Amino acid sequence: MKKQKKFFEKFSLLPQGLRYKLLIAFSLMSIIPLLVIGYLINNLILLEEKPSFAQISLMVLFSIIIAWLGLFLARRIIERVIDIALEIRIITEGNYDRKIFVDTGDEIGQIGEAINFLTKRIKDNISDLKDYQGKLKEINLDVQKRVTVLSNLLQISELISSSAKLDVILELILNKLAQLYEGGFAAVYFFNDKDKRFTLRSSYNLKSEGLLTAKIEEGKGFLGKAISKGKHLIIDASSKFSSAEQEFKLVYKCENLAVFPISMAYQATAVVIFGNNIKNFTFTNDDIEIIKIFVEQVSIAIENEFLIKKAEKLEIKDKLTGLFNKSYMLHRLDEEIKRSIVCRRPCSFILVDIDDFKKYESEKGRQRAEAALKKIADLIKEFSTQVGKTGVLGIGNFALILPEVNKKEALEIAEKVRKRIEKLELSSEKDDRLTASAGVSENPLDGSSGNEILEKGEIALKSAKKEGKNKIVAARR
Repeated sequence: MKKQKKFFEKFSLLPQGLRYKLLIAFSLMSIIPLLVIGYLINNLILLEEKPSFAQISLMVLFSIIIAWLGLFLARRIIERVIDIALEIRIITEGNYDRKIFVDTGDEIGQIGEAINFLTKRIKDNISDLKDYQGKLKEINLDVQKRVTVLSNLLQISELISSSAKLDVILELILNKLAQLYEGGFAAVYFFNDKDKRFTLRSSYNLKSEGLLTAKIEEGKGFLGKAISKGKHLIIDASSKFSSAEQEFKLVYKCENLAVFPISMAYQATAVVIFGNNIKNFTFTNDDIEIIKIFVEQVSIAIENEFLIKKAEKLEIKDKLTGLFNKSYMLHRLDEEIKRSIVCRRPCSFILVDIDDFKKYESEKGRQRAEAALKKIADLIKEFSTQVGKTGVLGIGNFALILPEVNKKEALEIAEKVRKRIEKLELSSEKDDRLTASAGVSENPLDGSSGNEILEKGEIALKSAKKEGKNKIVAARR
């Protein structure tokens, strides 16, 4: 059977080339009919033979059939070319699902196969390009997101490095953190030493009444257990909800939540929560890493605040005047009063305040005002005894602690200070001077503790101000 099929294929036009087929078509339509006509002319004219009507009809019919076969073959070739051209036009318009039907192995069939192959390649390339564009869009969004995060972190770092107030830093961090997702919210809770619970310190876009008023106790409830574990906990669409998590979501109306405890010296000091109410949302690993970065900034800000306060306690000198600062002076006053009680010796306290200093600063400017404070500070320091201390309690507010000095002696010293300040030339300008008022108190007459002596001194100073300023007033019992 196969041998017979191969035998007939040899005599078939299907496997033959296009040039061969066009030659056959041309021969059938022109050469063979011409031969028939030549035969008839030869018999009728040259040989003077008259073929019968039947012979002529048979020859004409044979010529027509042969010509028709050639026309059919040529038309079939042309139609296939036209069909391919139409299919190519459709494909070029963007319909890459079209496919050219190939039924022969000639050049037209090869063109059809080549076009089908190229169409498939184009379709695959377009599909790959769309996938690439989708991935590129995701990459661009991710890069944009990370650039935004980096910009936010730089802004936060500048605030931290400039020693801005903690609440200002927290507000900025929570603002940037909440804006990572549409409808996002963020909050930070600080540990309260009084009730041993975590209470809300700052928040952004937090609408849950339960979270706004929550008092978190370590080890109790969902948030409390998250703090006690010391590891971040996540609630989202991928979570296998426990009964505690289910209850938390219902009570606090949170779809997705990330909880990050912050510890200092192995003790939980704060907890940051971040969330949104997007349905079927899942935190990715990148999300968690970005949130961790912001939480780390919160931790740095808290630690920085702690170090600043610790440094303030350790510092004993005022940076502008070089005198002892308020923290040191109050501590020293309390110590000196305790010592004087034990030794039964007097200890006086002078509180000096520059009159109308704010007005002077407003008129002369900050630089001139600071220069004036330095001159006055140097002057007051001259009146301190060997065991006494001179310090600054506020802007334009000075203090002298005078152990072994009674109230009468302290009043004389205060009067000398007042007169010296009144005559002190603050600059080359004419009448560029200031005056001062003072209140004087003494242990044990006016109190038996640092706070009592300070309070009596402040009352005496207020009296001096009321009496017209540039006065010295002693504390009254």
